[in-house]
Amino acid sequence: LTALGDQNVWLAEIASSEEGGDKAAWIHDMFASEAFARLEAIVWFDEHKEADWRITSSPAAEAAFRAALAPHDVTLAGR
Repeated sequence: LTALGDQNVWLAEIASSEEGGDKAAWIHDMFASEAFARLEAIVWFDEHKEADWRITSSPAAEAAFRAALAPHDVTLAGR
């Protein structure tokens, strides 16, 4: 995406599952990655369906998400 121009990036739907890895580390790494330096907005798939995709699926995942957002001016919106 970065090759397409210098616009900010919005991720229209993203999530991670606790199964098969370390969700908290995945969240941390996503926000820390230089690949997401122009990330302006995300829409988190916050559902418990085939897997628990919710931000609050574990205390560690929720803490990682809050820590990643803490230094930024963010607006959280939900249902």
